[in-house]
Amino acid sequence: MAQFINKLNLLFGRKRYRKELDEEMAFHRQQTQRELVEDGIEPEAARYQAMRRFGNSTRIKQRSHEIVEFKLETVVEDLRFALRQFRRNPGFDLSRSPARKVCAMARTMWLRLSEESLPKGIFPG
Repeated sequence: MAQFINKLNLLFGRKRYRKELDEEMAFHRQQTQRELVEDGIEPEAARYQAMRRFGNSTRIKQRSHEIVEFKLETVVEDLRFALRQFRRNPGFDLSRSPARKVCAMARTMWLRLSEESLPKGIFPG
């Protein structure tokens, strides 16, 4: 659920996401550059080396967007598929949810009964 909320935030806050991503990438490049300067490398050479270590920033941004982007097309496809399945067999979908609840209750009852019938000390808590 948290991932879905993050994707919605990205959908409506793309500028903020891009700005935060740029700041984060710049921070890591600066940290690497600082460490290299502390190791005795000249600042300009350290900057180039930090950029090389960090990699292609455009590709990293693209990959980051691919991972977290919200694809509306995928949601629409999923909804269409669900509606098609419901049209084919509406009784199955309507009966599946109550059946799951009954199974969960039966499993809970079974665990409680088996817990009460076993000697104490087997189940912690």
